[in-house]
Amino acid sequence: SRTNKGQWANMLLGQFEVDESGRTMEDLFQHAEIYTGTKRTHFDALKRATGIPYSEMLFFDDSTMNTVEIERLGVLCAHCPKGLTSSVWDNALRAYAGMKRDGVPFMGKTLPPPPPPP
Repeated sequence: SRTNKGQWANMLLGQFEVDESGRTMEDLFQHAEIYTGTKRTHFDALKRATGIPYSEMLFFDDSTMNTVEIERLGVLCAHCPKGLTSSVWDNALRAYAGMKRDGVPFMGKTLPPPPPPP
């Protein structure tokens, strides 16, 4: 995340429990990039640390400013203006899997949020 409150954000990751076992968000991440800087800086660091190519990454963000910056790297982005909901998550994972399965290139693409349920 891009923030000038990195210490506070890291502390929160250790406090948000994700299930009944007491696991926290911090327990789920192998790498965290939380500091002031551009999203490009964060993704460059993630790629170096993990060895995962941009074409294997999926990025969720509520700001199109950020998705435009990152889609240029070849990352599939999902725009979530109302936050990361289960429908945004499911839609993006299905789209990513389908594109990979079908060999559809998705470099430079941002998925719009799914329409609200009727």
